[in-house]
Amino acid sequence: MFKLSLFKKLPIQLIPASAKAYQNIDQIKIQSKVLVISCGKKSVKASIYLKKKFKGLVFNIHIQDPKSNHNLFDLIISPEHDQLKNQKSISTLLLFIILILI
Repeated sequence: MFKLSLFKKLPIQLIPASAKAYQNIDQIKIQSKVLVISCGKKSVKASIYLKKKFKGLVFNIHIQDPKSNHNLFDLIISPEHDQLKNQKSISTLLLFIILILI
């Protein structure tokens, strides 16, 4: 219980990645442009990794505040209560986000 609450307060860069989550990430092959949509703290590192590895081929969108450098994402969609003020971010009601993605 303590471990989980501690990680919630740390920046994403300081949270150790789960080996299981990334064990096959190097096997991903991308040859044409793709859209990567990530959501939540645990998916931030994978989205950034793919964006850097496949320069120019990955357009990444993150839902919620990634609590990381916003310049590492092409677009951030966050709930209004996150109050992100960034050229690459859209603040909206969570319900609206869900309707767009369905």
